[in-house]
Amino acid sequence: MSLTNRVVAIAGAAGGLGPTVARAFANAGATLAVAGRGEPDLVKLLDSLELPETRRMATAVDLTDDAATKRWADAIVARFRWRERGRTRWPESDEGRCCTASSSG
Repeated sequence: MSLTNRVVAIAGAAGGLGPTVARAFANAGATLAVAGRGEPDLVKLLDSLELPETRRMATAVDLTDDAATKRWADAIVARFRWRERGRTRWPESDEGRCCTASSSG
């Protein structure tokens, strides 16, 4: 199954099963947004996966803090969306249709 043009967010990516999960998604072509307690460990993980900068994002975040978690989600959206004719364009949905949302700017 190809996950090209899909963004996968993985919390706790540097520990436990996180690296294995990250590698599986990366091998399937996904863009990765990883979070955990220590950004250096997350960057080391992404470096080991040899993902280009355009397909990766590492963020140190306390996921028990709702506001911090929302900022992480907002940062993922800001980093990996692209604009096309005044609209925000997202990767294709499971139904094969492209998802779009109005954008002010």
